[in-house]
Amino acid sequence: MKKQLFLLLIILSTTTHLHAATFTWLGTTSSDFNLASNWSGGGVPFRTQLTTF
Repeated sequence: MKKQLFLLLIILSTTTHLHAATFTWLGTTSSDFNLASNWSGGGVPFRTQLTTF
């Protein structure tokens, strides 16, 4: 049982990193950091996501 739980935790921890997106600041619409059209990557990044300026 402990081995199965350990394997499940390993699988879950690695799959969350596979879906990580990188956001790049474009600033083409305005200087508002909370506006999705100012970012590449499909939206406004969260505090823990990788961003490039």
